[in-house]
Amino acid sequence: MYHDLPLELVDLSTGVKLGLNVGDIAIFGAFTPHRSAPNRTDRPRRQLYLSYTADADGGDLRDKHYAYFHEWLKERYAEHGKHGVWFK
Repeated sequence: MYHDLPLELVDLSTGVKLGLNVGDIAIFGAFTPHRSAPNRTDRPRRQLYLSYTADADGGDLRDKHYAYFHEWLKERYAEHGKHGVWFK
């Protein structure tokens, strides 16, 4: 499950600000605390998640992951009054 990390648990003095330009990418591990400023544009931000699971750990879990993730997202959107969310 997704959990916000309380800001007081993060030592901001050790943080690194990334100055990214259009077309740049940032790559970091899943357990790296991260955040971004609000998107004040009229366009959405794009993101791409890449993952790897060894055969010994279950192999190709993409379909299982996205089935779970979509249900999780529907619950989060419903908490904010957004219902009827669907995915292609």
